[in-house]
Amino acid sequence: MIIRELRPSDFEGLGECYSSYYEERTLDPSFGLTLRPSKPSFSQDLEWFSQFFKGIEEGNNIGMVAELDSHIIGFCEIQRISVKPDLAHRAELGISVKTEYRGRGIATSLLNEALEKCREKFEIIELSVFSTNTVAKRLYEKAGFKIFGSRPKSIKRGERYFDEELMRLALT
Repeated sequence: MIIRELRPSDFEGLGECYSSYYEERTLDPSFGLTLRPSKPSFSQDLEWFSQFFKGIEEGNNIGMVAELDSHIIGFCEIQRISVKPDLAHRAELGISVKTEYRGRGIATSLLNEALEKCREKFEIIELSVFSTNTVAKRLYEKAGFKIFGSRPKSIKRGERYFDEELMRLALT
């Protein structure tokens, strides 16, 4: 397995990786990613990818992938919260690893590589995590993230609500 920066040629593989999370959310409502109501169309995927990659080229985004046997199995994205000077020092992080590859240290490797790239661009990294996702919270805490707030009943799936915890890491 290798961890590397996102490339333009990763569009299809990243889309396949992302699509795999829809079934997981159906099977497990507590699954910690928020997704669109249904799988995005090709054009929606292409629009997102194009905008994200444009953000990389402009210095506002970082994208790292975990690749195994030429297949993307994980992704870490970091996006500048705003280009407005008063907010430009902050970025938001999201990370995901395909179900069958979890528990192997892939998320840790993705996170560490991504945070190293952040040190050149951002001062504060923020994220939100389902309060029930103890595995993810432990990963973030090991990397130095601290809880700074919560959003009660932030996510609603069917008739169930899930709280989110807000975490941040100061890089400077």
